[in-house]
Amino acid sequence: MSQMTNQTQLAHLGFSRYQPSAALAPWVDWFWQIERIDSHYNQVEYMHPEGGSGIIFNFADPLLFNSSRHHYGGIINGPASKTTQFQITGTVNALGIRFKPGALPALINMPASELTNFSLSLTEPKVAPELNNWAEQLSNLTNTLTKIQWLEQKLLPLFVSHSQKLAKLTPAIQLICQQNDNDGLAPNLLAEKINLSQRQFERLCLEQLGMSAKKFSGVRRTIAARKCLRESNPATSLTELAMMLGFYDQAHFIHQFKQVIGITPGQFRDKINKQ
Repeated sequence: MSQMTNQTQLAHLGFSRYQPSAALAPWVDWFWQIERIDSHYNQVEYMHPEGGSGIIFNFADPLLFNSSRHHYGGIINGPASKTTQFQITGTVNALGIRFKPGALPALINMPASELTNFSLSLTEPKVAPELNNWAEQLSNLTNTLTKIQWLEQKLLPLFVSHSQKLAKLTPAIQLICQQNDNDGLAPNLLAEKINLSQRQFERLCLEQLGMSAKKFSGVRRTIAARKCLRESNPATSLTELAMMLGFYDQAHFIHQFKQVIGITPGQFRDKINKQ
């Protein structure tokens, strides 16, 4: 799932974030809710990728992701490798789950790569059958915390039953997330760390992450780049930022950033300065 703007920036939407229980923390980053009653509301937000996936339960007006309309019910958002446009119109009442990178296979009957930058209804055959009627059951519950507790009870057995398989890739995912440059991120070195051949490793990445290790690394590096663009002195040049972030040069930084975010680092910084 793509990473939404921080909680403070989405306060006008009635956005709230909830931490998972310790038992679910290895696979779930957080639960979130957006609730806003305004039939005339119309605004576009941007969900920047971080390599994870998620589920969204919609209990009000249709939600639009990249102009694709999603009506009442539940959808799985596959791993994102590029920014998603989220258009919010009318009354909004949505509950979501953000999963950690590599967690999605516990919930689907296909490689995660088939869902990259794509959404799927929970009623589809390729979704684990346990999820098919979750939206309907959640709609009968009275409040957000009760819904989250219900979801935790349903999710935990699914993840525990897949935990051994999901754990195989975890050391490589953690290493990629900790790195800020190209050193040590070659697929053959990552494969060695989890005792797989490079071919087995790349196949496992597509199956669990939904993308190659190289692409996932590029997505993760844009997280640090966006943070740096927000917090650095506006006088700091893109060349200096590229060096700080471990890119080969400014051109490589601009190319990779635009490939994931959709605009250049300079354009991203300009948007921040206008806010």
